[in-house]
Amino acid sequence: MTTTSRASASQHAATSHPNNLTPSRRRPPATRRPARPRRERYRGAPRGRYLSLGAGVQSLCTLLLACDGEIPLFDAALFADTGWEPKQVYAQLDTARRIGARAGIPVRTVSQGNIRRDALNPASRFVTMPLFVKNPDGSRGMARRQCTNEYKIRPLKKAVREILGYPHPIRVPRGVFVDQAIGISTDEFHRAKDSDVNYTRNIFPSSIWGCRVRTASSTCVTGGCGRW
Repeated sequence: MTTTSRASASQHAATSHPNNLTPSRRRPPATRRPARPRRERYRGAPRGRYLSLGAGVQSLCTLLLACDGEIPLFDAALFADTGWEPKQVYAQLDTARRIGARAGIPVRTVSQGNIRRDALNPASRFVTMPLFVKNPDGSRGMARRQCTNEYKIRPLKKAVREILGYPHPIRVPRGVFVDQAIGISTDEFHRAKDSDVNYTRNIFPSSIWGCRVRTASSTCVTGGCGRW
């Protein structure tokens, strides 16, 4: 390349660079659009306060906290029955009914069907349970869990919709919701999740109260169930 060509190329690069444009042709600085304010998911007051009752240690502890006045009372406790729960669960459910009745908290049972009968019915939609299985190589394993959503979560959602007066497929308006208490202790707080629907707001009063699994067990055995 000749000296003249190099000079012309350098001059062209200098004049074509954006920072070397004349003030009238210089591009204006990019402006960032202001972010939209985030819409509040749960506006207003809840239409009710309900306990998701699993009849285990944590949910029974949460029920006892309400019965003892440590946390506000619930309008009702909702138990999703798979139809094939362990005997101990049904025994603790009877205890929850007795305790709740004395405190003015009714225990309502909701159900999607009998999981055992559905699993053995060839014509029924099969939903896997976390059953222990033996693999072809002889090792032990566990089947994939699908039953929680089908036999626990869905019946509770259906019940909440009916309570609010918007059964499926009627759309629940924004701002219409209930508080659903879930018994999760502080040492298992990683299990605490937000609801995936706008008509249920999950709350965790036993975690805020500082309840741990061992503490919950002691509360049920010594301080709670026996007193009620």
